[in-house]
Amino acid sequence: MIVGFMFLSSLATGVYEEFIFRGIAFGALLRLGLGVKWAILASAILFAVFHMFDISSYVTSAIVLKLINTFVMGVVFAYTYHATKSILYVMAIHTVWDMEFLIQRAYAPEDIALGLAVLLFVMSIIYCFWSCKSAANEYLT
Repeated sequence: MIVGFMFLSSLATGVYEEFIFRGIAFGALLRLGLGVKWAILASAILFAVFHMFDISSYVTSAIVLKLINTFVMGVVFAYTYHATKSILYVMAIHTVWDMEFLIQRAYAPEDIALGLAVLLFVMSIIYCFWSCKSAANEYLT
């Protein structure tokens, strides 16, 4: 039951955040004349700042790590969206990422939590590269 709720919550978050930050913000930045690289960076910064809503519950080092983490994932998401021209790939990666976070917080003992986070991060990056390669192959053929 709880895992099902975690999945639905992760799916909803992945869908709406990607719609906002990649579907709307990234597209708007491109239409404003920013190049692709600057639009990727700017949308990643917006994504990272958005995730600081609960900043009061963090110590200083955790704030920096959270900013770095969400910025890097924002770059990955924006690049994947741009490369594949499909928001569905990005929504899938984001959903897996959020699901990992919720499971880690709820179930993983601290000694394996980092390993689980790294494993799912690597899986997300592999999926990102696979989706970009698949999109490139479709585009080139």
